[in-house]
Amino acid sequence: MTEQPKLENKEQKSFLDNWLETEFNADYDAQVKTLRNLGLLEILPDIDNYGIRGVDGNEYPIPTKQQIIDEIRNNPEKYSGKMKYDEFTKIQLTPFALPLERLAMTLESELLEHHSKGKLFAFNETEFLPERPLKLGVKNPFDIASTWINSRAEEGKRGADVTGDCAYHVTAFARVNHGGHTKTEILAAQAGLSFAGWEVKLLENDQSGFGFKSVRIPPERISLAGFLAAFKFGLRGEQGLTNEDWITKFLIRLERKNQVIDRSFDRKLYPLLGSFNLGLQQISASTCPFSRLDSTVSFRLCGVDPNHVVDYIRTAVPIGPELRF
Repeated sequence: MTEQPKLENKEQKSFLDNWLETEFNADYDAQVKTLRNLGLLEILPDIDNYGIRGVDGNEYPIPTKQQIIDEIRNNPEKYSGKMKYDEFTKIQLTPFALPLERLAMTLESELLEHHSKGKLFAFNETEFLPERPLKLGVKNPFDIASTWINSRAEEGKRGADVTGDCAYHVTAFARVNHGGHTKTEILAAQAGLSFAGWEVKLLENDQSGFGFKSVRIPPERISLAGFLAAFKFGLRGEQGLTNEDWITKFLIRLERKNQVIDRSFDRKLYPLLGSFNLGLQQISASTCPFSRLDSTVSFRLCGVDPNHVVDYIRTAVPIGPELRF
């Protein structure tokens, strides 16, 4: 007797098909347009297509819509559950090969420009609520720790991604045997792959304005090291966001909605476990809070100790084959 296909597989396929035809299609087109408007994409002479020039001097074309669709359709079991049940339904194209310094400078200039035009607003999860204008802080409205970008270094050599001080996607917070890789090592491992120079990811549908993953393993607040261990168990298939991911996410929100990325009123940090500073043994953390009293906003990218105890982290589901080093 011929075995009938399971109903669950039909439902997943139907959900996946619908997502690819609607949300993915719209998000991809909008992001490509946004990255072009921001000046982060350029026409690459060698291939006559849009892309980026990486820290290694190589040209990296933007992944095509069809390349991403093919990867997802060829591995539906890897992605469909994360989309359907965990709400990882927002695609993001992170221009990973670009210098972190350039991404940060772009965000700073965009914040200043939006503020000067009166188009800098708080995160608004619904279009039916009135916009809340924000003011930039007088002192250090754009504060990035030298852990990640050393303003005293020569231009073009300021980022921890260029100096090799940043390890991405570590499996242990250690100076050696950390299991992660530098940007140069990742770009070398990506050579010949469809998404080379980019990190294509599924992000959570963060209509709440926070976009974080809260995990209760064990059922109380745990350290960042505890969250890292959770990737092997309750968070399989996910990874922490990097500095590049977060700035790209911020830029997209700012360009498309004129809004900052976070909705917090305090100095809470949003840990980005995808970026780890080897020299200082610190994990990246971001914040963009605004004051309840005067609606003053400031941006901060800093480092925190792995033993820091938190309630949440930001995560993503990477799309593409596992890299070989």
